[in-house]
Amino acid sequence: MPDQPAQTEALASWRAKPLSPTTAEQRGVDTFVRGAVLARAVHAVVGAEGIAAVNSPADATRATYLFWSHGAEAERWADLLATEPQVLAIDVAAFLAVTLPEMARHGALAGVDWSSEPVEIELEPAGLAAHLRDELARDFAFNAGKTRLVFVLDRDGEISGIETPDGEMVTPLWADRQLAEAAVAAIGDPGLTLVRKPLLELTGRYLLSADGLKAQLSPGYVHSPGALKLSPWALKALLNSGGRPAPRIAAVS
Repeated sequence: MPDQPAQTEALASWRAKPLSPTTAEQRGVDTFVRGAVLARAVHAVVGAEGIAAVNSPADATRATYLFWSHGAEAERWADLLATEPQVLAIDVAAFLAVTLPEMARHGALAGVDWSSEPVEIELEPAGLAAHLRDELARDFAFNAGKTRLVFVLDRDGEISGIETPDGEMVTPLWADRQLAEAAVAAIGDPGLTLVRKPLLELTGRYLLSADGLKAQLSPGYVHSPGALKLSPWALKALLNSGGRPAPRIAAVS
């Protein structure tokens, strides 16, 4: 990441407002996370200085790093934002596990789907991470509902939970093999096996078992701090909704 955000006259008119749950802001955040999860990637402009950033209009001491849900939009602004620019696709798992925590350590903010006439939103890294995890959970429910299959971790013939990087115990669930395999590789436990099961076996057997009733379920799990945790009843409600509850703005501070 660059030590200093980009400074150009062309960016001088950009003015982000503090995040509040207005309809336009909800739509902007929801559009970004849906596009990112669908593509399984977040796009950034990277130049000689690192990931393109601007000074935060809300706090001149903080940098706002810019990300897009579609590579074409990042390409559109690349020459304006960086020297020797390239558009980098950061997979969603790496974005959650590495990029956002690193931004948080540096006190940076995230600007999503920036353009010359934006709905201008600045998000704390933790807030953007929460939105992405919510969308991964909705994506899990949507795809599990279509395929009627899920992927779980198996240890000694039983569905297994794992410890997250920040010490929480969750039972990961996936409907996407690629996302599941990436998480298993990041977990790095040779005693765990990725197993595909019918959705009905998860909902009609495991979630009603003694272990399932106590489980903290994490649909669309990415091995990073701050994992989403749902009760069995909340997971069933998400599955019954088809993965598309009303969008909301995550709390940020």
